[in-house]
Amino acid sequence: MLLRLNLFLLYFTFVKTDSVEVDLNFQEKFAQGENLYKELVKKSYGSCWKEALSHLHFSCKHLTEEIQSRLALSFTNCFLEYSGSETCPCPPESSIKYCLKTSSDRVFSTYTEFFTHTQSICHYLQHREWQEQTHKTVAMLTENSEIVSKKLDESRKTQSKILDMQQVSVLEQRRLISNGKSLNMELAKSRSQARYAFDEFKASTNEQKHLIFEIFDRVKGLQHFVLGEFTSVYTFAYYFAGIFIIYLITSVPQTASARIWLLLLKSGNVVLERILVSYNIDEEMLKLF
Repeated sequence: MLLRLNLFLLYFTFVKTDSVEVDLNFQEKFAQGENLYKELVKKSYGSCWKEALSHLHFSCKHLTEEIQSRLALSFTNCFLEYSGSETCPCPPESSIKYCLKTSSDRVFSTYTEFFTHTQSICHYLQHREWQEQTHKTVAMLTENSEIVSKKLDESRKTQSKILDMQQVSVLEQRRLISNGKSLNMELAKSRSQARYAFDEFKASTNEQKHLIFEIFDRVKGLQHFVLGEFTSVYTFAYYFAGIFIIYLITSVPQTASARIWLLLLKSGNVVLERILVSYNIDEEMLKLF
C-alpha cells in the first residue's frame, strides 16, 4: 500500500512538472508571436506589405503547410522588394519547392525566418481570437445568468401570488358550499322570474308584430290605391293621345288597313303595363316585410 502511494505521488509530480513546462512553453510562444505580430504591423514596406498583412488573418484561420509557405514567401518578397534585393516570384500554379529551388541563399534564409515567424504569429492570432471568443461567451453567459435569475425571481413572485389567490379561492369555495342551499333557492326563483319575463316579452312581441303587419297591410293598400289611381290617369291620357295619333295616321286610304292592328297593339300595351305595375308593387311590399 505504501509502495503504491509513493508511485502515485511520483507520477503526479512528473505530470505536474510536465504541465508547468508545457504552460511555460505555451506562454513563451504566445509572447513571441505577439511581439512578432506587433513588429509586422509597425513596419511599412509599401502596398505589398499591407496586402500580405490583409491576408494574414484569413490564412491563419485555415493554416496548412502550403498556406504557411505562401504567406511566408509573400512577406519575404515584400521585404526583399523594399530593400532593393532580388525577389522570388511564385505563381499559384507553381510549387513552392520549385520556386525556392532556383532562388538565392538570401531569399531562402529570409523565407526560412518568415516561415518560422508566421507559425508563431498564427499561433498568437488564433489564441487571441479564442480568448476574445471566450470573453464574449463568458459575458453572454453572465448576462443570460442575470436574465435567468430575474426570470426566476419573477416566477417566484408569480407563484406566491398564485398561492395567495388559491387560498382566497378556497375560502370563497367554502363559503359558497356553506350557502349552497340558499343559492339554489335563489337560482330557482331567478329562473322562474326569467321564464315569466320571457313569456311576457314574447306575448308583447307577438302583439307588436301583429300591429306592425296590420299597419303594413294598410300602407300597402293605400300604396296600391294611390299608384293605381295615378297610373290609371296617366295611362288614360297617354293611350288616348296614342289612339288619337293612330286615327290621324290611318285617316288616309293608304294606311287605313293598319288601324285595327295598331289599336290591338295599343290595347295589348295597356294590359301588359297594368300587369307589370301590379307585379312591381307586390315585389316592393314583399321586400319591406
